Amino acid sequence: MAAKRRRRPRLAVELTVALVVKFAALAVIWNIWFAHPASRHVDASAIGAAVYSSEATKADGGRSHARP
Repeated sequence: MAAKRRRRPRLAVELTVALVVKFAALAVIWNIWFAHPASRHVDASAIGAAVYSSEATKADGGRSHARP
């Protein structure tokens, strides 16, 4: 019975450490990939310039893209 009493606090400590490490990893991942929102200064002309100025457009003169 004494062995079980010594084992429970160790299990609790191991679980707590594992959860803290996981939450820290999730916080780092969130800050690296998801915390910075995309640019809100996107308009139709900027999107059109990005789509129609690609290398494929330059190579074939713009014939591969759909026209509005």
